[in-house]
Amino acid sequence: MYGEGTESCREWVKPREEELYAGDIKLILAELRRRLYQRKRGLRKDEKLDSMLHPLQTHIGYFLNHAQRMRYAEFRKQGLPIGSGMVEGACKHLVNKRMKRSSMEWCHRGATAVLQLRKYLVADQWNQVKQHLRIAA
Repeated sequence: MYGEGTESCREWVKPREEELYAGDIKLILAELRRRLYQRKRGLRKDEKLDSMLHPLQTHIGYFLNHAQRMRYAEFRKQGLPIGSGMVEGACKHLVNKRMKRSSMEWCHRGATAVLQLRKYLVADQWNQVKQHLRIAA
């Protein structure tokens, strides 16, 4: 709308970030719809769908479809993380340390089996695996 990285863009985005962090998706949707309406109203009848309408419509759809996942204030009150850092860290610790070593290639079945075992090892539940192995033997 304003040009990526411009001062106008930063001025528009900052309140939206605060609204998002507060979990106020309705305010964000209202602002996106307001901008869409303004832009549509400004189009001439012979003008084609301009490059600003499509992204606005896409963003409105995204916020409508994912509003339940963006209840950040509620999630923080419950002590839940709202960023991806914990998941990324877990993937690095659980998966990458074991699966992405030099010259390794995995089929889906083998990778799944190793990750299941690694999950138990990292969670300090290896005794459960040993129990299943004894039963299977």
